Amino acid sequence: MKVFWVIAMLLAENTFRIWLLDRQGTLELVTSDSSGTLAREISAEPLYRFLRSWTAFSEHCMAMGRMSRKADAELKDLSLALAGLLLVGKRVTGRRLEYSTDSEWSALPVEILPCRDGLAGQKMEIVRDLRIQSASANGGDSEARHGKGSSLVIFPAPSKDLEASLEEEVEALSSSRFIQNRLRPSVKKRWNWSELLRMSSNGDYWHFAGHAKANRVSLGGLTLAPPDIRSLHLQVPVLFLNGCHTGIGGGADSLVAAFLAAGVGAVVGYLGRIEGRYASVAALAFWEAMARGNTPSMALHKARGEIESRFGKGHPASVFLVCYSSRKFAAKAPGILRRVVLGVGASAFLILSLALLANTWPGNSGNIVLSDGVDSKGSRPPENASDIQSSNTVSQRRFRTPMVKRGPQASADDGKEAEEFVQKPLAGRLQREELNSGDESSTESISHADADPISHSDADPISHSDPDPISHAETETISKADSETTGSTDPEVKGNAESEFEILGRTFVKSDHPFYSATARKRILEGLRKLDATETEKLVRLRSHMLADGASDRRPEE
Repeated sequence: MKVFWVIAMLLAENTFRIWLLDRQGTLELVTSDSSGTLAREISAEPLYRFLRSWTAFSEHCMAMGRMSRKADAELKDLSLALAGLLLVGKRVTGRRLEYSTDSEWSALPVEILPCRDGLAGQKMEIVRDLRIQSASANGGDSEARHGKGSSLVIFPAPSKDLEASLEEEVEALSSSRFIQNRLRPSVKKRWNWSELLRMSSNGDYWHFAGHAKANRVSLGGLTLAPPDIRSLHLQVPVLFLNGCHTGIGGGADSLVAAFLAAGVGAVVGYLGRIEGRYASVAALAFWEAMARGNTPSMALHKARGEIESRFGKGHPASVFLVCYSSRKFAAKAPGILRRVVLGVGASAFLILSLALLANTWPGNSGNIVLSDGVDSKGSRPPENASDIQSSNTVSQRRFRTPMVKRGPQASADDGKEAEEFVQKPLAGRLQREELNSGDESSTESISHADADPISHSDADPISHSDPDPISHAETETISKADSETTGSTDPEVKGNAESEFEILGRTFVKSDHPFYSATARKRILEGLRKLDATETEKLVRLRSHMLADGASDRRPEE
């Protein structure tokens, strides 16, 4: 049955999310995955230092052309450094990474974050969300704007130093069999403003090739700045800006922000300087993947793989490739139906696995014990006396994602808070509570009796003379005493091999109880063994504890 869990988790399409938000001079970092959400404030200075180191490293690798052993070691150091800044208490998991920011920190290369013995850019598809004004403000049909493109329009920007590489790139895109059959490429070298306005509403894919800057681009001989772009009403599903620094999306004057605000569904660009030979390989691999029915983020993932297969793993040319997508964008690729069917099938398979495990797991009475100690009903047994609450509180604890390791201080309600947070990430009301804190629900504190280890005058269901939680050594002593068949200390039953009290006590410790945890039951039995009372009195007290149902905070009276 455990095999079902492994297959179901592999089929599930998990998403790891990172938000880096500028809050009036302070940075708020939020990370979220299937195990919960963590929000905290960080300083900007370490991020600035990291960006300077990353820029120097990438420029050096671009000049060398290939990754060396020394460069590979330095890349690993940079990867761990970025993880230390962004992933405190988290690890990148899942099949998709979403990075959302509203500031200059879009230049951070989250693609180099460590992930499954490699880099995130190598192991998963990555999409960036630039938090800008909604593109729908410009009007128009959102389905046409964000739907499947009808053809691919190529805009080369010729220059003396790039003439040969541009011709090679245009020829490769135009002659590709997959691109010809499905995207019908056309080349537009010169046009005027009226032609730009006319073509902006055709719903075509756009590909720019040539020199560019972070805040200026030349399309068909027209030099466009962000204010000019924002005035357009573009119905362009995907735009590939195949030029240097075109993927730096921070600031209102960036090309990425301007095109997304104008209505482009997804913008692909580069975080830094890119040479012609790398750009040509990336462009061909990207548009062939799009022609095969992939989404922009998945097509970019395949383009990264093609660059690494030719120029070395972790090459900055692959890391520089980034994809920004508007929050309302949904690429309607030909293969989307297959992805939907797979997702529904994986969910159904997961539910079926849960049902089978609930009925066939040995010794669990229908409850599935998960890796973090939570059963299928959402109940977590308390670890010490201070964690004991009423059965009503325990029964209301939420079901947690299986096979997720969680610390002993995890909050009982963090699953609900994480869901509410992810559903409203843009409302500006992010919760700053750390969901891995201890359970702070209001409960009655445990009082301690002065002499009798089981005091019926106390309002707490369990009282003991030692205020400290039960130690590991004490637990072993209790377990050992429970496993041995010892006679009663009562003179009336001293000669018996095993008294009725010991038999009933062992049953009490080993059986499930709606009110007392396993540790609490062992403590009660040990206290009764040491009690100076007759066998009958001990039996009466033991039965009263066995009949306790947690309906009130007081123990049943004898």
